[in-house]
Amino acid sequence: MRVFLVCAFVLVAPVVIAQQIGQYTHFPFNYFHLNPAVAGTTKCPDIRLGYRHQWLGFENDPRTAFASVHGSLGGKNKLNKSKHGIGAFVEADQTGPLSRTALYFAYAYHFQFNRRWMMSFGAFVGFQQYRFNVNDAFVPDPGDPVLASSMAAFIAPDITPGVYFYDESWTFGISMQHAIGNRINSLGEESTLRRHFALMASKQFGDSDKFTYTPAMLFRVAAGSVPALDLNMMVEYKQVIGLGLAYRNGDAVAALMRVNFLKYFALAYAFDLTTSRIRVASANTHEITLGISVCTKDRVQGRIPCAAYR
Repeated sequence: MRVFLVCAFVLVAPVVIAQQIGQYTHFPFNYFHLNPAVAGTTKCPDIRLGYRHQWLGFENDPRTAFASVHGSLGGKNKLNKSKHGIGAFVEADQTGPLSRTALYFAYAYHFQFNRRWMMSFGAFVGFQQYRFNVNDAFVPDPGDPVLASSMAAFIAPDITPGVYFYDESWTFGISMQHAIGNRINSLGEESTLRRHFALMASKQFGDSDKFTYTPAMLFRVAAGSVPALDLNMMVEYKQVIGLGLAYRNGDAVAALMRVNFLKYFALAYAFDLTTSRIRVASANTHEITLGISVCTKDRVQGRIPCAAYR
C-alpha cells in the first residue's frame, strides 16, 4: 500500500511541482514570488494579490491563491546606493486530496554592482504545511495504517536563496526553491521536496509616452523533471493598457492583458490554452492578479513615480 501511495504522488508530481514553485503565466508581474532578492527593488511598497484556476472543469483541478508585499527599508546609502528590502509571501493551493499552505518572510540586501547595475542577495525563510485527505482519494484499502497518518497535516521548514541584477530596463535573477530538500515521510519514504532552480530575465524598451515592449523569460529545472521554459511578450500603450502572448513548452499558450487604473492599481489577466494531452479533459486556465503600488504623488510629473509593472 505504501508503494501505491508513493506512485500516486509521483504521478501527480508535475502538478505538485508547478504549484510548489508558483507556476503563474503572468510571472513578470510578480517576480517576487520566484526570487526573494527582488524585495525592495521598487521605489514604493508593492502588494500583489492573485488567484489561478488551472484546467477549468477537470476533476480535482488545481486552484492557487497568493498574497505578497515587499518594499525597501530606510533610504539608500549615499556612497554606494545600498539599501535593504523586506517582504512576505503567502500561498495556498489544492489539487484533489492534496493541499498546501506556504508562508515566507524575505530579506534582501541591494548594492551598486557597477556604474550601471544594481545587485541584490536575498532569502525566503518560512515553512510549508501539507495535508492529505484520504476521504477525497480513491484507494483500494481505506484501512491501511499509512493512510491514517497521511490524513494529518505536516509542516516542512523551507529556505529559498536568490540573486538579482537590475538596471532601468533589464532584470536578471536566479533562485533555488526548497534548498533544504526535506523528506515527506507521510507520503512515502522516497518522497522529498526537490530543489528547484529558476532563472528569469526581462527587458523593457520603447517610448513610455507611446508603446513599450517587455519580453520576458523564465527557465525552471528540477532533478527528475522535464525543464520548463516560459516566454512572455507584453506590449503596453502609454503605460495604461497592455496586451501580450505567452508560451510554456509542452504545456500551453496564453493571452495576456494588463490595465493600470486609479494611479495606484494594476490588474493583470491571463488565459491559458492547454496544448498538452490533458487538453482532452480540460483546455482552459484562468489567472488574475491585482497589483497595488503604495506611492506618494509626484508633484512635478503629476503621476506615480514608480511603475506598477516590474
